[in-house]
Amino acid sequence: MNQADQSLTRNTIRHNSHELYALSLEEFDRTFKVMAESDKYASQRSTWEALKRGVEVGANYTATGKDVGTLTKLFADLGFSGTKAYIKYYKGRPYVIFKGSPALRKIFTGTRYGLQNAKVVQMGIGRSGAVTAARSGGILTIILVSAFRIADYILTDQMTLNQLVGTLATDVVKIGIATGASIVAAVGAAAVFTVAIGPTIAAIGVGLLVSYGLSKLDDHYEITTKLIAALDELEQRKNVGLEKLQKNTVDFSGELVGGAIDYAVDEARRILINTARHYLPKRIPQW
Repeated sequence: MNQADQSLTRNTIRHNSHELYALSLEEFDRTFKVMAESDKYASQRSTWEALKRGVEVGANYTATGKDVGTLTKLFADLGFSGTKAYIKYYKGRPYVIFKGSPALRKIFTGTRYGLQNAKVVQMGIGRSGAVTAARSGGILTIILVSAFRIADYILTDQMTLNQLVGTLATDVVKIGIATGASIVAAVGAAAVFTVAIGPTIAAIGVGLLVSYGLSKLDDHYEITTKLIAALDELEQRKNVGLEKLQKNTVDFSGELVGGAIDYAVDEARRILINTARHYLPKRIPQW
């Protein structure tokens, strides 16, 4: 490698170097508490408190809003009833059939599409489209809610690490249940109705109802609060267990050291006595 190549390699390494820090959960918690207490983040905290509620709503319902927007476009293209598009089988294969003049539609300008057509799936039409939309919406919601919870943890003084973990855990479970219910509703609607947008309407409606119901159940039975309390209790037990382990280790170590000292003293005494018995009679004059 000549000097030019060496210089290029060094520059490449220099500009692509990164520092990584491995932190335990406790260190992570302490680090962000120190950051949150600094004056630098005072304005960010106040701004966050003002925007927090709106950001939380946006994180929870962005995916649903996206689906409702897509549904609105479909209503504009197909009419409010949606009966201009229905599922029909040809030679054992399902197709979406569109009634009326294609010239009056902006999205679906053809008269027949396969259910696996990219445009059909993208717009959430039919069973596959509705299931795909529900699944992607659930994933998007988990990502957004997780980002919101982490930001709230960083920018809020009162939140502990156990609160972050407990809240995130219940959020993920609720989103998972709501997404599963939406998928089941979409599959059920596809089996019952021939209207192409029926599964999408069912998925959105059931998803909203289940999400609302789960939030009410959480508030009523204080599931998240109890989970956080359980995590706090588990942490306290772990700390008590560590303290007991440390105490037992110290006691055991003390016993070992004490035993070793006693043994050393006894051995020293025995050696001293034996030495005295052996040498003193020879050195003491016999009268």
